[in-house]
Amino acid sequence: MKESIDGPDQSSKASKVELIRVLDNHKLKVSFLSGSMLTVVLLMTTRYGYRKFYRRITNSEDVTSEMLRRSGEKRLPIRIKGFVTSVGDADNFRLYHTPGFGWNWLRKIPEKRSDLKDKTIHIRLAGVDAPELAHFGNPAQPFSKEALSHLEKLVYQRKVEVDLLSKDRYNRIVGMVLVKRWNFLPFRQNVSLSMVKAGLATVYRSSGAEYGSIYNQLVTAELRAKKAKFGIWSIDPNKFESPKDYKSKYQSNF
Repeated sequence: MKESIDGPDQSSKASKVELIRVLDNHKLKVSFLSGSMLTVVLLMTTRYGYRKFYRRITNSEDVTSEMLRRSGEKRLPIRIKGFVTSVGDADNFRLYHTPGFGWNWLRKIPEKRSDLKDKTIHIRLAGVDAPELAHFGNPAQPFSKEALSHLEKLVYQRKVEVDLLSKDRYNRIVGMVLVKRWNFLPFRQNVSLSMVKAGLATVYRSSGAEYGSIYNQLVTAELRAKKAKFGIWSIDPNKFESPKDYKSKYQSNF
């Protein structure tokens, strides 16, 4: 009689032990899966954060087609920040990319030309064409020095932001450049637009030209500068030669 009473008790205890074991295994699996998912999310977030905020674009070769937003695409362009180390012509300069908030607090921007070799992005101002300086044995265009000086005052040794739009045949990144009007205030000005307003650049009209979202503003600014005879527009119309016509004349040297 005792055996019949003890039997069910032993079976009940065994069932409880088995249930506890199953539940513990389930909790362990859930805990493992949750931990794995959290690890994956953290890794993806860390990777995204590194690529977006801390991975430095060394030079133009690092800029892939996926990073560029050509005219007609609806997505917003990628915007990078950096420090202008040199201005080579009146419509292009060299940018040392400084990604992420406080990046340059932790690292120093090289100052020597040798230390900057292959470490800067060659930026071409989008939407504009400035007078050509003397090079390749060709004469300088009128107002080319003034245009260069104007661009230097705007960006040289300053922090700027660049919307990446395309890459030209010289492997330069065509970008829309923004710079603060005053370092202590948040207001920014568009560098291409500033050049046109001053009469020191024309609107670039050619196949594949990039204007971002300011084509109409550029055209309006050019008309006003022309009417006011600013910069290049003060030249006698009979003697005026646009940067585009100048380059066409000396095409073999460009």
